[in-house]
Amino acid sequence: MRVPLNWARPSGRKIRLAVIRYRASKPNRRIGSLFFNPGGPGNSGFSFVRGSGGALDFYAGGRFDIVSWDIRGSAGLSTSVDCFKDQRSRAEFWGKGTIPTTDAESRAYRRKTAAFARRCGKRNGPLLRHISAADQSRDLDYLRRLAGDRKLNYYGVSYGTFLGQTYANMFPRRVRSMIIDGVVDPVPYSHGSEAAVANNVRDSDLVLRKFASVCESAGQERCELAGDGPVMPRIEQLLARSTTPAPGAEPSGDLTHGDVLTALFTDLGHPGAWPELAGELDEAIEGDGSKLATRARGGYSVFRGSANGDGFSALWCADSPARQGSRAWPTVIPRLARASATRGPFLGWLAWGPCASWPTESAAPYTGPWNKSTKNPILVM
Repeated sequence: MRVPLNWARPSGRKIRLAVIRYRASKPNRRIGSLFFNPGGPGNSGFSFVRGSGGALDFYAGGRFDIVSWDIRGSAGLSTSVDCFKDQRSRAEFWGKGTIPTTDAESRAYRRKTAAFARRCGKRNGPLLRHISAADQSRDLDYLRRLAGDRKLNYYGVSYGTFLGQTYANMFPRRVRSMIIDGVVDPVPYSHGSEAAVANNVRDSDLVLRKFASVCESAGQERCELAGDGPVMPRIEQLLARSTTPAPGAEPSGDLTHGDVLTALFTDLGHPGAWPELAGELDEAIEGDGSKLATRARGGYSVFRGSANGDGFSALWCADSPARQGSRAWPTVIPRLARASATRGPFLGWLAWGPCASWPTESAAPYTGPWNKSTKNPILVM
């Protein structure tokens, strides 16, 4: 579909939205369309429905066409933000490391995030001003009309909950039903990237303690971290180290403190990965961080060293601009570390870092109020 870059100028420049529809399996009982956003920001709704449309159809009782799209600015098939000429130059720019943890590393990384922001500004021009959740909501409303639905049925996950809340406050009378799952609090998210990160990470250390507790309860046969004393002190022992040998890591290099934080960020939110994560933590604690370092660097390459990372930064900064410049990192990153020692520094550098140097403000973001009522209750998960 083609939509206006700037909805305030509908006859102006157009951009592309890649849209996909999975037909209701019970067409005789069809209610309408169910629009789905998988979060990110920037995860591909198009790919999700292509691969898992049947699962969503099952959950919806076969009574809705499942519709999704790659949101503008994401790295999918729609008009995207692209900050590098190719993947090779992107990989060379970010290098093989993970997040910084020393002052020297942080100063170098601060300069890198500033250079990244400048690249994004030069390569993407006016697109960056028109990718906020308000722009996405107007796209969604247009797609609703094209699908022939008088009112919207919507299911959003993570960032998709922020988009859903934005739509519900901009167009409350156009909502029939909505599920928001893994909810982003819109007030801090729209207040600025530091507030957004702090709110995102605030219970992460609790999750780590629960991970340790579950591991102890499971015992060594089911959790390799257990059996050599209390688990949490063993993890804290690893977190206290600056480096651990990692002779078989890919890419090569010792396991760093930043690698450990990256691995925890990548997998603590996915309990299905906990047994493998526990085994790799145990090996690292015993002196070989190869597997954990490989996991961390692979995860970091998805977050930062791919086109998805370009879209993530652009979309995050569109609705969560930094209120301080990048030279404020010596106060901002420690504050985020106090909010969560395990997750705060990682998401701080991943999200706040580029936004602190971001060259463009959104033309017309929605920043509240967040107090509108819909005819039917919204299901909050």
